Amino acid sequence: MKRITVVIVTYNSQKDIYDCLAALYRYNDIGDQLEVIVVDNHSEGAEAMFGRIAREYPGVLLISNPENLGYGHGNNIGIRSAQAPYIVIMNPDVRLIHPVFKTLWAEFEHKQADLIGMKQCERTDKPGQSFLMLYPSCFNLFLHKFCTRSDLFLKRKFCFSGACFAFRKESLEAFGLFDEKIFLYGEERYIHLQLLKLGRSRIYYHPELRYIHPVHERAFSEREVRQGLRSYQYTLRKMGLNYDKRLRKFKNMYRLLYLRSLLAGHSNEADHYRTVVKIINENR
Repeated sequence: MKRITVVIVTYNSQKDIYDCLAALYRYNDIGDQLEVIVVDNHSEGAEAMFGRIAREYPGVLLISNPENLGYGHGNNIGIRSAQAPYIVIMNPDVRLIHPVFKTLWAEFEHKQADLIGMKQCERTDKPGQSFLMLYPSCFNLFLHKFCTRSDLFLKRKFCFSGACFAFRKESLEAFGLFDEKIFLYGEERYIHLQLLKLGRSRIYYHPELRYIHPVHERAFSEREVRQGLRSYQYTLRKMGLNYDKRLRKFKNMYRLLYLRSLLAGHSNEADHYRTVVKIINENR
């Protein structure tokens, strides 16, 4: 019997997936009760990647999609194929740094948890962004900064980073799993709001369970900003929330960040924030 299934969606992730799997199995503390599923979204060189994974980790279930229909679609395929009642979603560039599965399983069993988040680190000695604002605004920006430093998670204000989080399969099945209209970015916000809406609010943060996700290495991308904004807009409208009001607060937050960076002499950072404001104005 499988206790936990890890679902990893890959897309041109050959430089990351092998180290991800190596760390995952190194810190597997539940043995054969762990199931691992890798779903590839039509990567270049996927056949060679799957061949190597099959040789090094013969227990991994490999699923190849004939086309890339998005991150949510890939995850849904993995979730529906999972044997375990509890799922861990993991990006291929995530690295576990100690055992987590036995603790996760105990939390799901004893607390009847719907959703569990862990502490994200940039490096072993540098905390990252474990949770994100549900509704970006100037006030929530300051609240988020304080809560991040204090490891204080507020489930009505924040959602866990989508890089690595765990949930009860039944809880997501209650609203249809990932929304496949969200192609990429923002899935964690949608899932969190759906759980709250359905009253499945047994949501816990465990900062003692840590993983590395080196997002500081990523370059600024206008494409990612546009995609993330589209996901935010879609989620707000689907949840019946006041889109115009929350978009204004979103824009004001980035205006504040722009001014702060400008005054601090961080010109590149200021240019990025100014670009975000421009993109928001284009999508009003």
